[in-house]
Amino acid sequence: MTGDVSTTDDKDTLTKIGTDTDWAFVAASYYQTFAIKTDGSLYAWGDNSYGQLGNGTTDDKYTPTRIGVDTDWAQNNI
Repeated sequence: MTGDVSTTDDKDTLTKIGTDTDWAFVAASYYQTFAIKTDGSLYAWGDNSYGQLGNGTTDDKYTPTRIGVDTDWAQNNI
């Protein structure tokens, strides 16, 4: 699941999704992607069959979907 709703093809290279340019941090795994915008808001997309995106549903998301209303999300370097 790439977030590219124009195709179901797997992507082997980085592919811009949408037109937003204010992403501060992006973390991608095999099935989900999480990102923080410069305003501190959190977005997620990808497989959500067990509710792992944290948006209160089990619907897969193919484009960045805002998670909650908080604006104080930050990257944690562990």
